[in-house]
Amino acid sequence: MSDHPPAFYNTNELSGRPRFAAERRALTQEERVLLHFQHNPGLPLTPDQVLQIMPAGIPLTSVRRAITNLTLRGLLVKTDKMREGTYGAPVHCWQIARRDPAQLELV
Repeated sequence: MSDHPPAFYNTNELSGRPRFAAERRALTQEERVLLHFQHNPGLPLTPDQVLQIMPAGIPLTSVRRAITNLTLRGLLVKTDKMREGTYGAPVHCWQIARRDPAQLELV
C-alpha cells in the first residue's frame, strides 16, 4: 500500500472506466499544479492563483486537493505568506519545496 494520498478520492463510488478516467484526471491536475510550481520556484501562490492556469471547468476544490496531496508528498510547502482570495478572505500561499531537482518528479 502506498504512503501517498490518492490523487482521486472515490466518494461517489465509481467503478470501471468512469473511475479510471476520474483517477487519471485527478493525477493530471496534480501534474499540472506541480509543473506550474516547478516553473515558478520562488513564487508563492494561492490555490486561487493556481486555478487561473488550469483548464476551464476545473473547480477550486480540485486545485486545493492537488495542492494538499503535493504538500503531503513533500513536493510543496505551505508558507506564512497570505493574499486575498476569491471571496475576500486571506488565503495561504504555497511554493515548491526546496529539494534536489532530481527529486521533484511526481511520485
